[in-house]
Amino acid sequence: MDLGASRIRDRVPILLTDSARTQARKMRGDFGSGCTITPGWHRGDTCSSGTLAQRQQDTDIPASAFLHESDSLLVTTRKRRTSLPIDPIPVLLEWDDPALTYFVQKDLLEQRARPIRMLWDLKPAADLVRKQLPDGSWKYPGKTVDPRTKEDYFLLETFRNLRVLVEQYGFTRAHPTLQKTTRYMFLRQTAEGDIRGILGNQYMPYYHAAILELLIKAGYAGDRRVKKGLDWLLAMRQDDGGWIIPVQAIPPAKRKPWGSFWPGPTIQPDRAKPHAHLATGMVLRAFAAHPAYRRRPEVLLAARQLKERFFKADAYGDRKGPEYWLKFQFPFWWSNLLTALDSLARLGFTRQDPEVALALDWFVSNQDKDGLWPTGYSSGFMARANRRWVGLAICRVLKAFRMT
Repeated sequence: MDLGASRIRDRVPILLTDSARTQARKMRGDFGSGCTITPGWHRGDTCSSGTLAQRQQDTDIPASAFLHESDSLLVTTRKRRTSLPIDPIPVLLEWDDPALTYFVQKDLLEQRARPIRMLWDLKPAADLVRKQLPDGSWKYPGKTVDPRTKEDYFLLETFRNLRVLVEQYGFTRAHPTLQKTTRYMFLRQTAEGDIRGILGNQYMPYYHAAILELLIKAGYAGDRRVKKGLDWLLAMRQDDGGWIIPVQAIPPAKRKPWGSFWPGPTIQPDRAKPHAHLATGMVLRAFAAHPAYRRRPEVLLAARQLKERFFKADAYGDRKGPEYWLKFQFPFWWSNLLTALDSLARLGFTRQDPEVALALDWFVSNQDKDGLWPTGYSSGFMARANRRWVGLAICRVLKAFRMT
């Protein structure tokens, strides 16, 4: 597959009504208080009246409508660039990582791949396998279970390593390590159906769903415990169709004393409150990975809620700012623009959708000089490696939307 400009000639439309175009023209450029959007505004720059994403939150117009055609964040109107100016594949293949090379050749270049098991014996994967504890967990560095809050740090570390084994080394349920991890995870599934522990005795639909996503990808889609967990998520939706982390709605000052709040009675969600796109984005990944649940109307409604939040601030304090839409990591963890597009592609959305087109255009318009993308994280070897894996994930998403 060639992701470069020479092979991609189609255009992605942005659908604006005439009234919306008129309103956008009136608002474009001057936002009050002397704030003017200038060419080069992107990646979270601010002015006296706030970020563009915050301003756009007050309207029904895509953020791109507020920019001149020469601006570099988003291209708005008649011609939307959809071809990448720089081919990212060479820089991905130059990185010395056999697992990354395997997936670039398999998923992007569509070359015949050797069995995925060849990755299981690579040193980073073998090192993780060696460190697994007999019960299927991994030890969190320096901590176990907080005796005050009953927060299970081993569960958090096990989730962290499960991401790596499944997403970067292709581990499946055929590997004994995954079998042990799965048993460990489901020992923490309550009678209600949710996996619990990272937040003490409080609901954690975002981590619960992220764990299910990985187990589904590892081959457990048909497991009755997975189904029970997905059905629990459907029963936990807000009135608007999305999800929240119930403790988010409790002010931090009222989450004390810590020793009794977190292990205490489970806080029920206030269904009338707006969803948190941090939670909704992570929950949708589990449904998007499951072939039988991804077309459920409740799931598609939540997906529409998520994409309407692109480039906007979240409704709650955790990772609230709009800049978190542009902080990327791989394997996926928190919700961001990339994880959302990955889910939307799996759910059947197309590039003709206005919000999807807007998000895709950010990636087309924001390549770095080497063909990869800014991740929002610092420098160093791990950050450079993350940038390559994020580049692979972005290329997968771009390819998925051009094929739908």
